[in-house]
Amino acid sequence: MMSPLSIPDAGPANTGPTARHRQTRQLRMQTAMLPQRNWSAPPVDWKDSALQPRLSREDIAVLLARGTPRRFRTLFSNVFRLPPGYALNRSADGNLFPVRKWSALRVGSRYLRLGLDERASKLRKLLRKSVRRHSEGKRVALLLSGGYDSTLLASLMAQDGVDLRCYTVEAPGLYPSEWNHALETASRLRIPIRKIVVTLQDLLKSTTIMRSFKPTPNVCLTTAHLLATSRAASEDGCDVVMLGTGSDELFGPSMKEVETIWRFYLRARLIGTTTAWSLLLGEKSKDRSELLYKGKTSPFPEACIQTLFPDLDIAGLLEDDIVELYRDLHAEAPNCQYESLTLQLELEMRSSDVLMHELDTASRAYGMPTAFPFYDRAVAELAAGTPLAFKAHREFRTDNSVMEKGIDWTGVINKYLLRHAFKDLIPDSVDKRTRMASTLPFSWWIKGDEKKLIVERIEGSPIWESLRVNREALAAFTGENRGDGTFWRTPLRFWLLYQLSIWEDGLHMESPTN
Repeated sequence: MMSPLSIPDAGPANTGPTARHRQTRQLRMQTAMLPQRNWSAPPVDWKDSALQPRLSREDIAVLLARGTPRRFRTLFSNVFRLPPGYALNRSADGNLFPVRKWSALRVGSRYLRLGLDERASKLRKLLRKSVRRHSEGKRVALLLSGGYDSTLLASLMAQDGVDLRCYTVEAPGLYPSEWNHALETASRLRIPIRKIVVTLQDLLKSTTIMRSFKPTPNVCLTTAHLLATSRAASEDGCDVVMLGTGSDELFGPSMKEVETIWRFYLRARLIGTTTAWSLLLGEKSKDRSELLYKGKTSPFPEACIQTLFPDLDIAGLLEDDIVELYRDLHAEAPNCQYESLTLQLELEMRSSDVLMHELDTASRAYGMPTAFPFYDRAVAELAAGTPLAFKAHREFRTDNSVMEKGIDWTGVINKYLLRHAFKDLIPDSVDKRTRMASTLPFSWWIKGDEKKLIVERIEGSPIWESLRVNREALAAFTGENRGDGTFWRTPLRFWLLYQLSIWEDGLHMESPTN
């Protein structure tokens, strides 16, 4: 977290033209010195006072619901965060405020009219350029699962003769195993590969390591992958760790995202496009909630968060800042598509402050920088200007039954544009594989004494009293999972509660607001 910004006074009181000119010039100089956050850059935080940080109940509730605090917010009520593409500015009366300098949507709108083949050709050039920029003249460590994204990156670098080393993370209890798929890809491309085994102890140790590098809870389970991989890559003399992270966010919309977007377009057919946008960007209502895409990650259901924080308006907290973002983007580009707004939401919140930030922090713990070729700015801009039909390709039902039954995903080709662009490079066996996201069998690991210790740590943490959480609701949740059975539906929930519990240790701050 950045220390409070020290902003000098604007100058003496206005006593004449010379004084006013001096004040204006000094203000411009101070503004130029204020921080800005470029795309893919680490977080930039600022405080609005010299007071000790104060926990924000609202933003911790939002963290449990979607994995990040509210937009422009952190877990502290008097500490704020710049989203990527923003700069801090200073008003004449000395107040700091964020100003947008860039969005993928703004540039991506020029790609809206491209056809499939032309768009695929553009993507092929941009992604290859991004991979070369990150790998040229370096020994690259690639986290290889044998899935589509990591295989694509390995194939591009193999074509260019990059000095490449591949690493696959295996975990006891994880099924299906990624090793055979990764080994098949590495053997086909003649690339050396190394298996790394990560255990529960490694996962818990990763929390301690991450706490020494970042002042916020560790949301990503997969930081353990990066810690293990970066350590091995450092031993092997590599210069950078490359990841396929970002492909799903840019080119592979989730079922929830697709269904929400299509619900919006179907509503637009029924009541008119202008009226549908008015509903989406208007005041809080049931109709707005049904049309509003709030992000991919939903660890805790909204109703569960409401029971933990019964005095807070959870629905409003989870919607208001997102609607404000959509309003700003729509005003900037009135002819934009809804999927362009949802992509910008993912880029500004989950991608920048959870995925890239936490994974890069984990990698740099062992001195290894991280490369995210899919998150290249130009690639993100192309993705922002790509219609949904080029990402999740199928002849969807467009009648009212979608509103009632949802979308039939049979035969849907996700990441259609990406697959079309590189169809000559990826074998059918990889192209048709089920998605293999990097994960850990946290729910299967937590059994017996380990499970008892984690549950007791959660229930005994003083942070819940500080946050005025409904302890009965918390106990009901943890109590359901005290046995030795797996809680495979709730591992990320337990992980977040555990992270908040141990994160509270050593925090010295004022009482939460409200």
